[in-house]
Amino acid sequence: MERETDHGDQTSGRSDDVAKAAVRALAEGRVATRKDAVERAIHETGADPRARRPTLAELRAHARLHEESTQGEQGRRARIEAATEELLEVLAVLERAVLVHDPEGSARPQPAAYGRAALAQFDLDPTTHVRVTTSASAAVLAQALFEAGFSDPTCGSKATRYGRIDEIAFEGAEALHRVLRIPPGMAVDPARDVIHGRPIEHATFDQLAARRADARRTETRKEQTPERRKAQGGVDLGQR
Repeated sequence: MERETDHGDQTSGRSDDVAKAAVRALAEGRVATRKDAVERAIHETGADPRARRPTLAELRAHARLHEESTQGEQGRRARIEAATEELLEVLAVLERAVLVHDPEGSARPQPAAYGRAALAQFDLDPTTHVRVTTSASAAVLAQALFEAGFSDPTCGSKATRYGRIDEIAFEGAEALHRVLRIPPGMAVDPARDVIHGRPIEHATFDQLAARRADARRTETRKEQTPERRKAQGGVDLGQR
């Protein structure tokens, strides 16, 4: 039993080393995808290619640690704030486009962000997924995004459990954005992902803005604690 435990610990340690090396490769721009990063990390660390590979959650955890070590906690927070602000702008542009170009726009559900972006979580892979229900075409939505300053939105489609759905993809300054245009007659469950039907987090503009405000208040309270002031070089008057 002892040997089995040791082996498990060694395997976990090697997976941890691979995760760290993969995150560094991505951060330094030596690879473009998570898959390539893990493959390169396996080669660089000499890990067994047949061993367990780091999970997505492990990679994201290491990405957060790496960013905080290189950019600082405040630098990381500033990037997430900027990415959240950009996502809010995307949601606002889409909502205005629906109101202007869809005859029943005022009755449509608000565009919403889905997945980790709905929680303002942008570690490792700053990608947002948005859904908008409208009769306005994907080309009309793409033009609205372009006019709002988002460069080169491209129209394509995505295979889902409901069939193929129009998708608009474009790079922002802070994240890659993917927008699904849901036809009004398509009964898409708003609380589940469109691929596997699993429960998924989602947030409208108002909900995401409220979450951001809550996060700001929480951070302000943390900065006002004696421990945080001391760490930042401040004076704890209660100890004088």
